Amino acid sequence: MTQYEGNVQSYVLEIQSPNNPYTYTSAISLHGAFGLAILYFVPQDGQLGKNQKRAGHDIFDIYYWMESWPHFTDLLRNEKPVHFQYDDSNNTAQISSVRATVPGGSSRFADRFIKAHFLSRQKPQDRQGA
Repeated sequence: MTQYEGNVQSYVLEIQSPNNPYTYTSAISLHGAFGLAILYFVPQDGQLGKNQKRAGHDIFDIYYWMESWPHFTDLLRNEKPVHFQYDDSNNTAQISSVRATVPGGSSRFADRFIKAHFLSRQKPQDRQGA
């Protein structure tokens, strides 16, 4: 079992025309110290390919349903850093944001949401200085 991982340094979004010869309609290429991960997005009526690491190369082919596309683009555009991990024992991948603490506050949506949630649960007299 080998795991390949690292932060995403750059990415490219690709949208195919409806009459393309491929089984996917869109793809996202992730570049980082791990190599190149190509995320293929397949329409719901299509068939997912098999995830794989290409033999002899640090290139990963990973398949998702098209409905996941907006979640990935949101993650890549709004969260930094983004981390890629691939486990070749079961050919699974994980793309996630990395927990980050920003001194003096954060502009990350997730951090603002969590803070607002905690504030909403406090009593009004306890909110001073928040």
